[in-house]
Amino acid sequence: MFGKRNDDESKEYSSLFLSMLDSAPDKQRFLGDYYPRLHPRSGGSLAVILEHRKTKLIQLAEQSDEEVKHWVDEAMPEIDRWIENERGCDRAREESFE
Repeated sequence: MFGKRNDDESKEYSSLFLSMLDSAPDKQRFLGDYYPRLHPRSGGSLAVILEHRKTKLIQLAEQSDEEVKHWVDEAMPEIDRWIENERGCDRAREESFE
């Protein structure tokens, strides 16, 4: 869903992903499960990455058809849980250094 740049995940959608999504006859099936599509696989603050991806999803929904909007609407509570969980992990890590 998100491209790669110098072995790191990009913050922008892959042009191939956008092209395939546009052509997919069943967009919700193409999008599939939320976790493998949205959860970061790179380092850094996962909460920050997920917050950025949430913003990108909102933008995608605004310019997409009803199938994509529905998928995004269903994904939002899950993304919010991931962000909150990662914020808790970040706080715990910070407290362990003090």
